[in-house]
Formats: sequence, structure tokens, C-alpha cells
Amino acid sequence: MTTAYTIRPLLWTYRANQDGTHTLMIAVTINRKVHYQRTSYRLRPDQWTGSEIINYPNARLANAALRRQISDIEADIINRQLPGLPASPRHRRSRHITFGQYAREVKGDNRAVNRDVSRLTTFYG
Repeated sequence: MTTAYTIRPLLWTYRANQDGTHTLMIAVTINRKVHYQRTSYRLRPDQWTGSEIINYPNARLANAALRRQISDIEADIINRQLPGLPASPRHRRSRHITFGQYAREVKGDNRAVNRDVSRLTTFYG
């Protein structure tokens, strides 16, 4: 099942930080539900064109990192669609899993990896 989605960066001008900058967010819209994900960038309004960062130290690197973060989000959405997992903003946000859940995802055919994962699972619970 294909899910319609859009991903776009935006400057969160609704609330300014103490130094007068605003947080750069990534808006992920899936099935008409919007989830906002923060980035580490704090910009003044004159440093944002609506699609890219300008007049900022290392603006090229910052734009490349922003594009990378957007493509990572898109890859996560696409990878969830392939096996039929739900690709809603709520599921994207709930990526924080316990060690035990992660261990079950990692286990595969490699005996050494399975042995190490089993030991860690026993140790951490």
C-alpha cells in the first residue's frame, strides 16, 4: 500500500529563541497528518530563503546536512511501506525502542552476531 507523503523544511517562526533565532524544522506530512521534527539549526529569518540556508557559516555544509536528513526520513518512510508496516508520523516518532526490541531486529543468520546479541540481551535484560 502506497502512502502519500510530503517532506519539507521550514523555519519555525511561531516562537523565537532567546537570541532572536528560530528553529529550523522538517515538516513530515503523511495521510494529511503533520509531524514536525527539529533540526540542530537555529537561524535568523534573513538566513532562510524558504528552501535553503543562506548567510550562515558553512551554509553549503548545512544545506547538505539538511538534504541528508530529509532523505533519511524519506528512506525510513519508504522502507516502512515495503513490508506493509504503517508509515504514519506517530510510528516514525516512536522509533525509540528498547534494547530487547533492537536485539530481536538485529538477529539474523550470522552465528557470531546472534551469540553477541544473546550475551548482551542476557546482560542488559
